[in-house]
Amino acid sequence: AIFHRMAGNIHVAIRVRPENARETDDRRHRSILRVSDHMVFVDAKINTPGAPGIVQRYQDKQFAFDRVYGDECTTNDVFQGSIRDLVPGLLEGYSTTVFAYGATGSGKTYTMMGNDSSQAGINILTMSHLYGLIEASSNLSVSVSVSYLEVYNETIRDLLVPDSPALVLREDPVKGASVSRLTWRQVHSSEQVLKALEEGQQRRTQAGTLFNEASSRSHAVLQVQIAVRDKLCGLSDQVKRACLSLVDLAGSERACLSGTSGMRLKEGANINRSLLALGNCINALASKNPQRRAHVPYRDSKLTRMLKNALQGNCRTIMIANISPSSLCYEDTDNTLRYANRAKDIRLKSTCNVTSVDYHVSEYKGVINRLQKEVADLRAQLAA
Repeated sequence: AIFHRMAGNIHVAIRVRPENARETDDRRHRSILRVSDHMVFVDAKINTPGAPGIVQRYQDKQFAFDRVYGDECTTNDVFQGSIRDLVPGLLEGYSTTVFAYGATGSGKTYTMMGNDSSQAGINILTMSHLYGLIEASSNLSVSVSVSYLEVYNETIRDLLVPDSPALVLREDPVKGASVSRLTWRQVHSSEQVLKALEEGQQRRTQAGTLFNEASSRSHAVLQVQIAVRDKLCGLSDQVKRACLSLVDLAGSERACLSGTSGMRLKEGANINRSLLALGNCINALASKNPQRRAHVPYRDSKLTRMLKNALQGNCRTIMIANISPSSLCYEDTDNTLRYANRAKDIRLKSTCNVTSVDYHVSEYKGVINRLQKEVADLRAQLAA
């Protein structure tokens, strides 16, 4: 099960999106991917009539990953195969991060957010399963709060408030990187989480390019703080705390192909710069050279500072790399697969986050009353 495997390395999954109309209408298009449950085969012989001649230098490649999802797989398949088994660990105090990586138009936002009609995204599927586990754990008291932010042109904005000012990213010696004045909203159901996501998505920066009519121009991070207590505790209480981070990265893009200019061109440059910083961190962490691993350039970007704990800290991390099957996107697909292949070698150290709380004598009465109420409820159930 993934629950045990995550004690070692980052779990890397590949998702292949279906061909789109722009690709099927182009005479140069040909599918270059063959996949199995754990392998991706790239057929680089794409110098067929009408295809660019420069592709002759490419070679066939194959990659092995924890899971590979073909274009026939749904988002629910991705959730069931790569994420579901990790959700119970949140109630045990294990922090978890899921982030979608890939080029623009590869299906990252669809994977994380879903759409309005046919499929829910990873965000809602994860939260629905979490609340199902909470409802089934009648002996636990669980507090859940969420925040939703974007990193746009190296500026952090709060997506849960209108006209958010730029927020400051600070280093906390205990929590790591944290955003000051960020809104945290208490939620009691997956429907309330969905409402917060929809509210934030309306404020997220998006614009059209040649590859995507609603291209995300910022990195979006949904953070979920979970605190778990035992209702039947005595005068000494244990609190298990976990943080779930669901990250929808903006896609890398080449201006000459995406047709961007002006502000869109500046946005693309900042997106590529932060993703380059992320790639440099992945390369350093996966390197076999101890000297290179000793210095990881997290501070090159606000995105990498926020993902530091997910890449190297006390966290279970899942990377969903999204790719296109088309020969028209060969370079983007190849780059994504190579980065994902390096990420497999990153080692993680995940531990349970538990703190003990001793009640003050003034709180004893409240504890006793709560325990007496539990006893009365149990007696009533037995009598029934």
